[in-house]
Amino acid sequence: MVIVGGGYIGLEMGSVWSRLGSEVHVVEALNYITPGMDKEISSEFLKILKKQGIIFHLETKVQNIKNEKNSAKVSIQDKTGKNSELIADAVLISVGRKANTKNLNLEKIGVSLDNKKRIKVNKEFRTSTKNIFAIGDVISGPMLAHKAEEEGIAVAELIAGQSGHVNYDLIPGVIYTSPEVAVIGKTEEQLKEGNIKYKVGKFPFMANSRAKTVNNAEGFVKILADEKTDKVLGVHMIGSHVGEMIAEMAVAMEFGASSEDIARTCHAHPTFSEAIKEAALSVEKRAIHS
Repeated sequence: MVIVGGGYIGLEMGSVWSRLGSEVHVVEALNYITPGMDKEISSEFLKILKKQGIIFHLETKVQNIKNEKNSAKVSIQDKTGKNSELIADAVLISVGRKANTKNLNLEKIGVSLDNKKRIKVNKEFRTSTKNIFAIGDVISGPMLAHKAEEEGIAVAELIAGQSGHVNYDLIPGVIYTSPEVAVIGKTEEQLKEGNIKYKVGKFPFMANSRAKTVNNAEGFVKILADEKTDKVLGVHMIGSHVGEMIAEMAVAMEFGASSEDIARTCHAHPTFSEAIKEAALSVEKRAIHS
């Protein structure tokens, strides 16, 4: 199987088919996978997927895909200009998504689109036609089911005269591979770009009792906190069960928690979530089991 694009969905599908026994090749134009993700997590993710047997062609572009009778021929070119071919049973094109607004006849009811063909809405999710609202994948923002759900609730509240609101700074993202990747808030790269001074706390699952017991000790938890206020600004995890664990940090960050707040919260032992407490302790170099 050849996957064109090293983003969330392509890697999720590639991870599944690799575990089912297929030889999986991923072709990505950039020199890293999962664009927009914290680079340290992205690097660790790539290392783990390679260890699982997935073959990556980074800094490589697809020139052509030709259907044969029972296969597909994928012509690729690497950064040096060298051309080669991959013969595959299946090819998955996974180079991004776009809003599916083409055949909705929106122009007939006066609903405006932006330059990416997404529906324009104001802060109350109203379109250019006052009594029509829009949410989810057809408007701007991450194309995630839980983001759309929050917007749907907010719209219902607004229509009912209440104060609906979605905090777009705290929408968790999860890659459902094995191991999982989960993120929320700012990346290190974003903090550097914004000239925000920060502290980092990290804790490996290799030092987590539950992870070692069940032989699932790959990955780590990383917490980014404001250097002065200690407020948690971003959390990035890779490992088993992190798709569930990220909810704890979403709640904590929604309430403006500091890394010390997390560090002083009792976590049951032995659990994967202890790695969150240890990473929070690590922000001030106080991790117990590192």
